[in-house]
Amino acid sequence: MTYTIRPATRDDSRFIWTLAMDPSVRENSTRSEEFDFASHDAWYAEKLAHPEMHRIWIMEVGGVPVGQVRYGRCDLYEWCPGGGGPHLIGRQAEIAIAIDPARRGQGFAKTLVRETLDLAKSWLAVSTLVALVLRTNRRSRRLFRSLGFRYVGAECRLGRVHARYEL
Repeated sequence: MTYTIRPATRDDSRFIWTLAMDPSVRENSTRSEEFDFASHDAWYAEKLAHPEMHRIWIMEVGGVPVGQVRYGRCDLYEWCPGGGGPHLIGRQAEIAIAIDPARRGQGFAKTLVRETLDLAKSWLAVSTLVALVLRTNRRSRRLFRSLGFRYVGAECRLGRVHARYEL
């Protein structure tokens, strides 16, 4: 399989929105409701404007986009006793991935994540990568386990229970 993985650009907004609107992607996302392109486009512009917090890569085959992976940094803080305020105790990044429905099951997701893991850790200055996967999403759970992520427990977000994997 010949492919290219490149940083996302502003021109990728509609492709990423189209992937996100796929019914199976909505079903397996933390937020399952649909959203309009204008809302997505504003959100996407904000992500690209802060590369120290967000990194997005696009995979192409024959010059045609087939998937995307996004890493979003989340800084972890602890409140210091005696009014010292918050103290940074760690950094992690959460992963979101989507592959064109016609291209699923061909190994693109695994390749895309595998080839961007170290870049994401380095560019976002994080020590831990986190994948939150709905418990019913067996395919994604298998993907992250195959990449060396380990299951560390369950986490509830927006009323949906996810399996939490860390690397």
